Amino acid sequence: MLPYLAVAISFPYLSLEWLLPVSFLDRALWLDDIWVHPQAVIAFETRLVFFLVWCLPLATGLYAFWAGGALLLLLRRGIVFDPRVARKLWQLGMGLVLNVGATMVAGAVSPMIRAWHDPEGPLALRFWYTTELGGLLICGLAFLMITAIQRASNQIAKETEGFI
Repeated sequence: MLPYLAVAISFPYLSLEWLLPVSFLDRALWLDDIWVHPQAVIAFETRLVFFLVWCLPLATGLYAFWAGGALLLLLRRGIVFDPRVARKLWQLGMGLVLNVGATMVAGAVSPMIRAWHDPEGPLALRFWYTTELGGLLICGLAFLMITAIQRASNQIAKETEGFI
């Protein structure tokens, strides 16, 4: 459980470690980018929109960590074939899938947001994809499949309870 807590605590820290300076704390970091014109004057609202867009992957990731922690606590107590376990598996899977989606959306709109104040105008949406996101998506979908199996096994256990 301690390694899980260490990762769960480091996730928001590492996310905010780059997001806060780029969004609010260091103007040079915002301008030091291929998408931003060096003489662009960036409004606070633009920085706020960028921050909030990148808070979506952070929020969905924290949701997945919460569901995973609750699942581990149930399993630690010996609760396995229970609707609560299936619900936490589903929440964990959905949290991971939503995190992938939110990260891809944030990455797609980031160049446009960062270039809003460029003299040439904002850039178009850009789609990007990494194998890390692909792996996370597969894990999320696997948890959703395990949820279906868990729910079916719970139903079978309930139906055959009198026979065993």
